[in-house]
Amino acid sequence: MDVEISQQVQDWVELWQDANRKNDPRAQYRLATLYAASSDVEAEKKAFEWYKKSAAQGFTDACFFLGKCYEDGKGTRKNYRQAVRWYKAAQRGVSDDLMEHPAPMDRIEDAMVQRYMEYEAYAQSVDEVLEAQGSPWEDSFQRDLEEAENGDAEAQNRLGHRYRYGQGVEPDMEQAVYWLWKSAQQGCEAGISHYATCMEERKEYKEAAKWHRKYAKILIKWRKRRLGW
Repeated sequence: MDVEISQQVQDWVELWQDANRKNDPRAQYRLATLYAASSDVEAEKKAFEWYKKSAAQGFTDACFFLGKCYEDGKGTRKNYRQAVRWYKAAQRGVSDDLMEHPAPMDRIEDAMVQRYMEYEAYAQSVDEVLEAQGSPWEDSFQRDLEEAENGDAEAQNRLGHRYRYGQGVEPDMEQAVYWLWKSAQQGCEAGISHYATCMEERKEYKEAAKWHRKYAKILIKWRKRRLGW
């Protein structure tokens, strides 16, 4: 038992040194999670401070949990605007992590990328034809409207996007929010992201924080599956 306790103390000392003296963001994050595991108010404050130090250096997971501290008011006062800021930082962090640690794509992912590239080339050629005819969005708008009304989450996202930017229809922010919310409620990733952004633009930061958190969580889970983190 004595050996186990002394080893725990040694681990804590090493972690503290890495976090404090070496300014290691990963160690700072680990230290924060240890404090966060306690329900003690003072421990929550320490967790917040260490998440903040780690997040300031761009550590993705720390950015996410710092956002959650602000959203839940743990270790600090609730601040939904700051929560949005740090959830978005976590979303960007996932992209940075994937760029810094590329992993070979499996056959399914490779095929998906290939189909996406083919679709982009096809869509561009179709847009050029439709633009020459003078109405690039009207026909596809009607199709999206029908599919959205039938409950298709992807179509609801596209329809919300159209209302937001006036693609084939007069811009209508209320309709945009409605359809993006419907899409997000069904778990459409693009719908979640677009709805969160709309809420942020409308300065409805509490709602924006909720949905930016959901989107950041999706990306972090995908990164874990992709990189094994």
